[in-house]
Amino acid sequence: MVGEIPRLGFLTRFQLSGLDLPADFGPGPGFGVAGIRRQFGCERGPLLCRSMRPAVGLDIPTMAGLNRAVLEGGFHLVKDDELQVFADEAAFRAHVQAMLAARDAARASTGQRKGYLANLICEPDELQARWEIACTLGVDAVLVAPGIQGLGTLATLARQKRMPILAHNTFSDLLTRHPDWGIAHPVLSGLYESFGADWIVTSGEYGASDGVGMDDAWPFGRPQRAMPILQGGKSPEGLPTFRAAIGSDDYMLIVASWVDGHADGLGNAAGIFRAAVDAQLPA
Repeated sequence: MVGEIPRLGFLTRFQLSGLDLPADFGPGPGFGVAGIRRQFGCERGPLLCRSMRPAVGLDIPTMAGLNRAVLEGGFHLVKDDELQVFADEAAFRAHVQAMLAARDAARASTGQRKGYLANLICEPDELQARWEIACTLGVDAVLVAPGIQGLGTLATLARQKRMPILAHNTFSDLLTRHPDWGIAHPVLSGLYESFGADWIVTSGEYGASDGVGMDDAWPFGRPQRAMPILQGGKSPEGLPTFRAAIGSDDYMLIVASWVDGHADGLGNAAGIFRAAVDAQLPA
């Protein structure tokens, strides 16, 4: 689609602003909104997820404790941060096992379905082993970064339909945010959905405040739709705006700073946010 355009020095700006693909192009989401809801036992309303922060510098027991606290407080799932890295397969396995133990403890204490999403951003020769670890140990979902790892990586995993996949916007934001060069965010989102993403991160301003980001029309139209993710300083007060931006409650909120810094503590803050979500659901 783009070919050699970027290297032609006489062009000073270019944006891929539209792309019409066949309806059956690519594998599409293996799970989509309906499958995600089944996976995490959330029949209606937005899903709440905390991303591990800080991404580096915390030991495994601390990470596991934070995950358990926010899950027991009321969040549906937790996820590794996209900036987390693991030295080798053994380090990745040890991390995943500890996060799954925290998830299982939260399931046992609440009697509710809870989930853990693992980070599969890694080198090409590490991917298959880590994917198998995630599948074998019972991880609920994974994230990849197509902007780094390639759309083919996303499609390869999606075709297997073993668990939902989050297409993270790491690095791909460089394609969507430059005013002169790049690809329109709706186009990139549509590509990610076509290549198999079950979740897609929206642009940072999407649903942030009145009208901001609303021109970024939600592009998904496949029958098996991907679920949008809203992130970046989200709080319970914004729930009506988030619903208006998406047009439904079929989205996931990534919330960390609001619960992490709450005066009542992480677990209680998770409960407050969850109560706000449940209260705004239609009767």
